[in-house]
Amino acid sequence: MLLAATALLILFNIVYWTGKFFPDLWPALTALRSSLLAHWGLFMFLEFLAVASLFIDVVVKWDDYPRAQRNMRLFIAGLVCAGFITRFGLGVMDMYLVGEVQ
Repeated sequence: MLLAATALLILFNIVYWTGKFFPDLWPALTALRSSLLAHWGLFMFLEFLAVASLFIDVVVKWDDYPRAQRNMRLFIAGLVCAGFITRFGLGVMDMYLVGEVQ
């Protein structure tokens, strides 16, 4: 289950950042990103749950992982956490700039 959550988080990050910075390269990803942003609050909540469970799993099972996998798992968890925090910050700034929050 955690592997599926990690794969979905990585896929979601790819779709979001590719649609944001390269909109002309893949118009289909831009359209998918726009439809995901229509339900921004729901996706942020679900992504928070997935990121938190991924990070907690890495911390709790740190000693169970082979030494070679520890750094890779920590790097992936950190990258996904950084992507979530950045996307959350950009989303809140966008909501303030558009005037959705008063």
